[in-house]
Amino acid sequence: MGIVVLLSLALLTDCQSASSGAVKPVSAGALTEEYERSSAVVRSKYDGKEITVRGYTMIGASMPPGADQGTVLLQEKGRDPVRQVTCWFSKEQAEGFSKVKGGQ
Repeated sequence: MGIVVLLSLALLTDCQSASSGAVKPVSAGALTEEYERSSAVVRSKYDGKEITVRGYTMIGASMPPGADQGTVLLQEKGRDPVRQVTCWFSKEQAEGFSKVKGGQ
């Protein structure tokens, strides 16, 4: 469970479609493995940047009432569910993220 909190705070990742000139999407599994090897490298590589993370979610994206941000947890399907990436999205992105349902 610690990896979820650490990734959430370290990456503050927006898991959304990136613009046409963006970097290739990274899988949730690859991101967690990279973080486990060196959190400092991951922070220097991704902090403050928008990236696209591919993964599987057991629970759909959620935006708590009155909140400024919503979240969705991504993982590699068939892997340890403790190794998840927390992705944050804004109110403006909530409509698109509302389409993300559990089991996708």
